[in-house]
Amino acid sequence: MPTFNRRGISGKGDSLVTKHNATLCGKRNVARVMNTFPPEFDTGNVLNNTQLSNRVYNQLKLHSYAEEKRMNRLHDKVEKATANLAFDPKTRLILYKSLNACILNEIGSIIATGKESIVLYGKGGQNEQHEMPSEVAIKV
Repeated sequence: MPTFNRRGISGKGDSLVTKHNATLCGKRNVARVMNTFPPEFDTGNVLNNTQLSNRVYNQLKLHSYAEEKRMNRLHDKVEKATANLAFDPKTRLILYKSLNACILNEIGSIIATGKESIVLYGKGGQNEQHEMPSEVAIKV
């Protein structure tokens, strides 16, 4: 790759090249794609004489930014999930007490999560004071 002066020109006479040369821009764009995009952004295999036009490079760059924003938004959702926040020590204690008092025999997996609650699957217990069905939904 030639080096350019402040005016964007390299060489003299017949070997004069500007920074807007399509061949040089194409090769420079391929180098940028391989070096500056995040590793998880799949760019495919690049051959030795591959060139990318400015239009294609700019579209890839915009797509890369959009994917990065989408992934960050997805991670934020997971971090703010209700399931992680619903099982605080106080709630776990209440669930353990209901197991020990035979109100519930078993607490299963999460059936559904919502904005402010989660619903668990459970099996009813054998308690003399409370009649429990064989299957229950526990909303926390």
